[in-house]
Amino acid sequence: MTSLHNDLIVDTAPSATGLLGNRWWVVFGSVLGMIAGQGATTIFIFGTFVGPVTSDLGISQSSFSAALLILTIAAAVVTPWTGHMMDKHGVRPVMLPMITLFAVATAALAFMQSSLALIYALFAIQGAFSAIQAPTGYVKVISRRFDRQRGLACGLAMAGVGLGVALLPQYIAILMTHYGWRGAYLGLGAFIFVMAFIPVALFVRDAPGQTAAMHRERSADLPGLTVSEAVKGTRQFWLLVIGLSLAVMAINGVLAQLVVMLSKRGFTIPEAATVMSIAGLAMILGRVLVGYCLDKYHGSYVAMAVFSFPVIGILLLLSGASGPVPYIAAILCGLGIGAELDLMGFLVSRYFGLRAIGTIYGILFAIFVIGSGVGPYLVSLSFEHAQSYAPVLEGFIVALLVVIAMMAFLGPYRYPVAHDSN
Repeated sequence: MTSLHNDLIVDTAPSATGLLGNRWWVVFGSVLGMIAGQGATTIFIFGTFVGPVTSDLGISQSSFSAALLILTIAAAVVTPWTGHMMDKHGVRPVMLPMITLFAVATAALAFMQSSLALIYALFAIQGAFSAIQAPTGYVKVISRRFDRQRGLACGLAMAGVGLGVALLPQYIAILMTHYGWRGAYLGLGAFIFVMAFIPVALFVRDAPGQTAAMHRERSADLPGLTVSEAVKGTRQFWLLVIGLSLAVMAINGVLAQLVVMLSKRGFTIPEAATVMSIAGLAMILGRVLVGYCLDKYHGSYVAMAVFSFPVIGILLLLSGASGPVPYIAAILCGLGIGAELDLMGFLVSRYFGLRAIGTIYGILFAIFVIGSGVGPYLVSLSFEHAQSYAPVLEGFIVALLVVIAMMAFLGPYRYPVAHDSN
């Protein structure tokens, strides 16, 4: 099995198909693509739109926040299907048309009116197409190209999300200042197309010479579990599903509503956007650092360590302290969320192998993304009913402590490193 594993994980040298044949170009393209990833362009940017949209359309914060929950449910329904289609047909034939539709659906949010039915329908459509900008395709290609350096490669690629979270609030704030929230949504759609479609078309590709038919045949021969075997026969699947969903609910709940929470404390939108951008920079550091650590230390230890950071960050927010405290809290939460996608992609490949990695990752991410929508909605409900964010933030701390305990029970890898890539 080891020799087969080695043969099917491709280590492409620069001379294989010219300069762009080098496997690190896949990582570069993934970084650019993930700048316009699902998280940065839907969840983390959502809080920037809450105030202007609700004020203009005359709807409540919780009603508008429910749209994000609907978006994540739609994404969750479609994500496993996109993973299955990429396992079957390859990555680019599935990603390129859906990225285009995602960009168009995002721009269409500029045409929202006060009708909640219309708002929810538009967000559901955007959510369905946003599934293609989940990390599934990028993780799948990188996992096929890298083995020993897989953690670092995934960490660098997922750092693109942090770049997106750092850059997009500033970009959107500028667009809002000059063109209003409707112009900002149109600009966001254009941003998605430029930053995702072009890099995927140029750089994110399967191994040279691998046709869709070969992809289907070779995927079946790769070492790994089927979806049924992973779901029914491993505790790691359920530990990851429940643990990572609770973690993203807590951390995304804070970060997605951070602009709103800080606005309640007297921050202006540009000031709050700056704090959010700092959290995005922390995501970049978190992803690269965690990617490096995953190649050096067992993933369960890394997970337990990184999920401790947002616990401290949320405690700082609960303190109500001003000055540098909100910035430090944003950094700590950013470090935590920066680890989640790295951990998911890496641990899926180590516990379940590569045979059905696209589908298994898609299922995990689908449940994960629902948690990312539930968290912000709970935050808005907390303020609406208790006039305080304290109850939900305290609940998030408890959830993260449960996650840290769950990560301790993952156990040894089923598919450890077997191939030393150049």
